[in-house]
Amino acid sequence: MLKDFMAEKELPDDISQEFLDALRQALSGLAKLPVRLDDLKTILFPDGSPATPAEFKERFAKYLDHLIKGRDAAKVRLVIE
Repeated sequence: MLKDFMAEKELPDDISQEFLDALRQALSGLAKLPVRLDDLKTILFPDGSPATPAEFKERFAKYLDHLIKGRDAAKVRLVIE
Protein backbone atom coordinates (compact mmCIF):
# COMPACT_ATOMS: atom_id res chain seq x y z
CA MET A 1 0.00 0.00 0.00
CA LEU A 2 2.72 2.44 0.93
CA LYS A 3 4.76 1.64 -2.18
CA ASP A 4 1.69 2.36 -4.32
CA PHE A 5 1.10 5.61 -2.45
CA MET A 6 4.70 6.68 -2.95
CA ALA A 7 4.65 5.75 -6.64
CA GLU A 8 1.35 7.50 -7.37
CA LYS A 9 2.03 10.47 -5.05
CA GLU A 10 -1.67 10.61 -4.28
CA LEU A 11 -3.70 9.47 -1.32
CA PRO A 12 -6.02 6.58 -2.07
CA ASP A 13 -9.71 7.43 -2.50
CA ASP A 14 -10.52 5.09 0.37
CA ILE A 15 -8.19 5.66 3.31
CA SER A 16 -8.54 2.45 5.27
CA GLN A 17 -7.46 1.81 8.82
CA GLU A 18 -4.95 -0.66 7.40
CA PHE A 19 -3.38 2.13 5.31
CA LEU A 20 -3.25 4.47 8.33
CA ASP A 21 -1.66 1.76 10.47
CA ALA A 22 0.99 1.09 7.80
CA LEU A 23 1.71 4.81 7.51
CA ARG A 24 1.93 5.22 11.28
CA GLN A 25 4.32 2.27 11.52
CA ALA A 26 6.52 3.62 8.71
CA LEU A 27 6.78 7.02 10.38
CA SER A 28 7.18 5.84 13.95
CA GLY A 29 10.42 6.67 15.63
CA LEU A 30 11.39 9.48 13.28
CA ALA A 31 13.29 12.25 15.03
CA LYS A 32 13.01 15.85 13.86
CA LEU A 33 16.39 17.52 14.19
CA PRO A 34 16.42 21.30 13.72
CA VAL A 35 19.33 22.97 11.97
CA ARG A 36 19.63 26.69 12.60
CA LEU A 37 20.71 28.60 9.52
CA ASP A 38 22.99 30.87 11.57
CA ASP A 39 24.73 27.85 13.13
CA LEU A 40 25.20 26.27 9.73
CA LYS A 41 26.71 29.46 8.32
CA THR A 42 29.08 29.74 11.30
CA ILE A 43 30.18 26.10 10.96
CA LEU A 44 30.71 26.24 7.20
CA PHE A 45 32.38 29.67 7.14
CA PRO A 46 33.83 30.16 10.64
CA ASP A 47 35.79 33.29 9.82
CA GLY A 48 33.43 34.53 7.13
CA SER A 49 35.85 33.80 4.32
CA PRO A 50 35.28 31.55 1.31
CA ALA A 51 35.96 27.83 1.53
CA THR A 52 37.19 25.33 -1.00
CA PRO A 53 34.76 22.55 -1.89
CA ALA A 54 36.90 20.12 0.11
CA GLU A 55 36.84 22.38 3.19
CA PHE A 56 33.11 22.92 2.84
CA LYS A 57 32.47 19.20 2.54
CA GLU A 58 34.68 18.36 5.51
CA ARG A 59 33.11 21.02 7.75
CA PHE A 60 29.60 19.95 6.79
CA ALA A 61 30.38 16.27 7.37
CA LYS A 62 31.78 17.02 10.85
CA TYR A 63 28.76 19.17 11.70
CA LEU A 64 26.33 16.51 10.50
CA ASP A 65 28.18 13.80 12.44
CA HIS A 66 27.97 16.00 15.53
CA LEU A 67 24.22 16.60 15.04
CA ILE A 68 23.28 12.95 14.66
CA LYS A 69 25.72 11.51 17.20
CA GLY A 70 23.99 8.77 19.20
CA ARG A 71 20.95 8.70 16.89
CA ASP A 72 19.85 6.29 14.20
CA ALA A 73 20.66 8.24 11.04
CA ALA A 74 17.90 6.42 9.14
CA LYS A 75 15.33 7.86 11.56
CA VAL A 76 16.63 11.46 11.63
CA ARG A 77 14.90 14.14 9.58
CA LEU A 78 16.72 17.47 9.35
CA VAL A 79 14.73 20.69 9.14
CA ILE A 80 16.01 24.24 8.65
CA GLU A 81 14.89 26.72 11.26
